[in-house]
Order: sequence, then structure tokens, then C-alpha cells
Amino acid sequence: MCQHITVILRNAPGEFTGVAKLLKAEGVNILAFHVAGTGSNSGYAQLVCDDQLKALAVLTGVYHTYAYESEVIAIRRKNVPGSLYEIMSELSICKVNIENAYQTLNSRGEAIIIVEPSQQDLQRAKGAVSDSQDLISDFRAIW
Repeated sequence: MCQHITVILRNAPGEFTGVAKLLKAEGVNILAFHVAGTGSNSGYAQLVCDDQLKALAVLTGVYHTYAYESEVIAIRRKNVPGSLYEIMSELSICKVNIENAYQTLNSRGEAIIIVEPSQQDLQRAKGAVSDSQDLISDFRAIW
């Protein structure tokens, strides 16, 4: 099972810097991230770390109830034009609603596409890509 951490932040200069600093101090490496504003005063960051449990403990200690984990699906594909389209098409055909998505690269240059479907669509999303040998079950295995 793959998960990412969501941290609710103020939409202000330096907020994500504070998250990165906390994790650096604890020796936690951020493998992938997505940061977004949701309005004039609030935003969020979503993180995949090399030690998710430690990262969640550190962030929960500082941000309290504003840091939590969500299950995501992660798919490894060649980093070529059309890879993202293929994944999105598979999910669309299965009527999966996507809450968040972002991409990173592993050390071999492969695209790692991280998708957070709506929770009611999670199993359907897994089924949409379950035939793929590129479905990742554990982030630690890809970096």
C-alpha cells in the first residue's frame, strides 16, 4: 500500500520551507511532493518520504491534526510522451475521480505517477491499473 502525507499550511512565504527544514533535521528524505494554495490564506503540501512513519510523527508533532496520511496509487512508466495520457485514460474509462495527482522520477529516470483518487473510487482505481506490472505496492522499492 502506498500513502502520501498531507500537511495543511498557511498560504504564505516560507511555510513549505518549514516542513522541509523539520524533515531535514530528522534525516527524512522527501522523494516526491506537491504544494498548492487553496485560497488567500491556506494551502497544503503532499509528500512521499523515505520514512513515512517518521515523517508523519514529526509533522503531526508540529502541525497536530493538520498532518495525515491518505492511500494513493503509484504507477511506474517510461518517461516518454503519452505515458501520463495512458494512465489517465485507464482511470477515466473506469470512472475514477482524481482528487490529486503529481509525478516524479526515480533514479532510473522512470516516471512515477502518484494519484489520489476519491476514497470511494480507490478500489476501482487499483483495478483500472491492476493488470499493469507497473503498479507500485511500496514506495521504498522504487528509489
